[in-house]
Amino acid sequence: MQYIIYVAAFLFICDWIYEPEKMKKFYSKATIETPEISFDHLTGEFEITGRSFPDQAFAFYDSLFLWVDEYVMVPLKNTRLVIKIDYINTSSLKCLLEIVKKLEACINKNHKVSVEWYYGKGDEEIKETGEDFGEISGIPVSVQEIQ
Repeated sequence: MQYIIYVAAFLFICDWIYEPEKMKKFYSKATIETPEISFDHLTGEFEITGRSFPDQAFAFYDSLFLWVDEYVMVPLKNTRLVIKIDYINTSSLKCLLEIVKKLEACINKNHKVSVEWYYGKGDEEIKETGEDFGEISGIPVSVQEIQ
């Protein structure tokens, strides 16, 4: 019981010391194999756009995982994740699921998280991937065709 009290006190202190204004926007420019990633902690607008099939997906997304871990400590009331992918491999999809799993911590703090999955006109494969993503993620996903 005493251990639980110490852990709770530690987490309270960490949350109290955390300074979101010192956090920086996360940005990664697109390459042939990786998407453009823009996560802004000041607006709660997160966007992943392009193709995602790096050889080492978890290594590529690792710095984003750490950034999201920091963001969910003191998230905004509303967080919006927009995914505009025109090709994604299985390991990258697992990484996106990991990001959404981390964002569930915001919901546990009574904050709102919305996820929007966009696919190109007539791209049934990416549409179905988005629908499956929504079923697996645990957070409702709005799947929409780009006009």
